[in-house]
Amino acid sequence: MFEYKIKRKADENREYDSGAVKSSDGAEADTWVENNRELSSRYRDHLEIVKEVYDLAYNFLCKTFEKPEDIVLPIDARKLAEACGFSVTIEDFSAMKKNADRTYSPVAQLQMRRRTGGQYQGQIAGTIRIADYLGDKSVNFSIAHELGHYILREHSPIGLNFLEEACLGMYPLCKTDELLMDLFAYGLLLPYQCFSQLKEEYENDSTRWPIDVSDWIAFLRDKTQMPEYHVVLAYQGIKQYALAKKKHEAEQGTEEWKERLIRVLLYDLKMTKREVVSILQIDDHSRSEQEELLAAVEWIQDKEIQKKWRKDYEYSLNNDADGETLPPGQEDDQQANIFVGCKQEDIDQILLKLYDFGLSEKLIAEKTGEDMGKITELIKEYEKKQAAKEYEKKQAAKEGVEETMS
Repeated sequence: MFEYKIKRKADENREYDSGAVKSSDGAEADTWVENNRELSSRYRDHLEIVKEVYDLAYNFLCKTFEKPEDIVLPIDARKLAEACGFSVTIEDFSAMKKNADRTYSPVAQLQMRRRTGGQYQGQIAGTIRIADYLGDKSVNFSIAHELGHYILREHSPIGLNFLEEACLGMYPLCKTDELLMDLFAYGLLLPYQCFSQLKEEYENDSTRWPIDVSDWIAFLRDKTQMPEYHVVLAYQGIKQYALAKKKHEAEQGTEEWKERLIRVLLYDLKMTKREVVSILQIDDHSRSEQEELLAAVEWIQDKEIQKKWRKDYEYSLNNDADGETLPPGQEDDQQANIFVGCKQEDIDQILLKLYDFGLSEKLIAEKTGEDMGKITELIKEYEKKQAAKEYEKKQAAKEGVEETMS
């Protein structure tokens, strides 16, 4: 799913540089900003992992329930386990070995086995063992966590039994797979697809205004029947999922002309993300369009950063190969006209926004591939309309003053 990336040596031991942070000029500041872009890009890759795990959890729910509309909160993890052939037992874990410093005990354990006979021969079944001192919410979450070990397992049971190492609960600093199983449990017990309904229900309840974060978390806790600690982390996962979803939709839905124009605005004209969005936004009052455009810009930024990483790496491998490989950034694949496929009224609006931004007619023509004469005529017509509006405004103000004096 992810493109292979090379992290440059200069970024391996990155340190705080007060001079670069305070300055907006010079090589140090430019390097600092570029490294920050790469940091943001890598973070957005992390969001893709969150989305993939949440999607796996939701697909598991859909296959277990007959219809998606049957997925109703709170999710009963025990029923899910039983549907997969796992029994759930509540046991005394006091005899189980504690961790090295003996400050906490295991809370749950998964035992898988491969069935060796009957119509289900070869299928996996097993037992989820839960510590007897856990409350109902923690029991439900622990079962969901252990189901994560089953769904996301990196191995299958060989022979009769495979026993997962016991889960130590929320307190210790644990291994990667335990954090991944927690993430799966969050996606299972608070699916993104159910979250929007909860959010709408909460926001439409006038008794809850003004909205309070503590009340909102308590609301989610009651709806999901998860321990509050895990609710906070699950909600964070929901926000990360939403960002990854927007980026994915941008990747699928960004038109080619828009992608070309974003590249020109970002990299040729050195505009910021917000400036690019303001130029591309056709409906100036649409927040959803603004968010979609921002996701598209970030996706293209990530794409360019990944391309640069590959070029840097390939150049480092081939820079001795008879001069055949160009240094990074010297290739030029830009098309003559970047608006191919765009509606004419949208083209005109974007051209005028570029003019308002301060670009000359010549520069607009050069960077977009549009005809210079057409741009000049468009701007002349635009300035006439603006002058007429300004005149009407002054006249209205003048009439207002005369009425006041009389």
